[in-house]
Amino acid sequence: MFRRLSGISLMVHSIDKVWDTYGDVLGLKARENIQLFEKGRYRQRTFRIGETALWLLEPLDGPKAPGPGGGMARFLERRGEGLYMITVGLGDEPDRYAKRLEAKGVKIYWDVPDSGVELTSAPRPNFQMTMHPLIHPRSVHGVLWEMGRHVPGRFRQAAPASSPFKRVMAISMVCQDADAAVKTYTDVLEQDPLLSSTVFEKGGYKENTIGMGDIALEFQQPLAGPDAKSEGGNLARSLKQYGEGLYGVTVDVKDPEQYAKSLDAKGVKVQRVAVEKGKTLAGRSKAPAPTEANYFIIDPSRTHGVPWKFARFGMQTEVM
Repeated sequence: MFRRLSGISLMVHSIDKVWDTYGDVLGLKARENIQLFEKGRYRQRTFRIGETALWLLEPLDGPKAPGPGGGMARFLERRGEGLYMITVGLGDEPDRYAKRLEAKGVKIYWDVPDSGVELTSAPRPNFQMTMHPLIHPRSVHGVLWEMGRHVPGRFRQAAPASSPFKRVMAISMVCQDADAAVKTYTDVLEQDPLLSSTVFEKGGYKENTIGMGDIALEFQQPLAGPDAKSEGGNLARSLKQYGEGLYGVTVDVKDPEQYAKSLDAKGVKVQRVAVEKGKTLAGRSKAPAPTEANYFIIDPSRTHGVPWKFARFGMQTEVM
């Protein structure tokens, strides 16, 4: 049902500081724009990763205020900066799909979009504002999903070729039970079936994967404790501190070793992790694997709460 990843929202205290980090330090490219949304008061600036928007959101209201601005401020107060929301295009009309989910007991936010006020002279793409229902995180293992109508070939503005992040390959979520999470997404949300279920014994976690258009959704369950010095330990610490929810983003980088060295030179810590094949438990195929021998993970303390994972994936066909 989720057919296209439209955007990733990152909640921040200061858009300008994050803009400098992601632009000057990480080297991401962007169309210069700042928008002010007066219904719920927040600011937004946009980077692009391939054809996916990376929205930086800064609330202008306090945590007790109603509307989106207050909700964003409460998120910052509770969890700090980090991944906030995923926006997707559907293979169905959003309102019809959302009503079908409501009938199954899924909580839906019915939000009337705010077109915002452009604060720069750069023109915005022409589009028609439509209802964008949101799925409440408590219904779907801690992830806030915003849903729109996917129209093939529409809004396919890509990032400049010089941007180091070429495209999003996967969205990862930390969960208590990876099997239960997949069941929710396949049975209740009507998503595509399981691609693979794998245990990474060295890493100390289990990962179930389903497809969403040309990216993978990874449900990661820690098998190690929060004191473990492994990816499973990182997952366990996140689960203990914040509960289930969005965890990280994997992107394709043309020359990951060279990019990692450039970040090292800027004082940004990058962890090199050998690709672990793992023990496949179930599934009819696997998500795209990197062509290099290593993954690289950027220290989330330097990227405002997001553990960006990057590798060289090369030419890939769609996951599904």
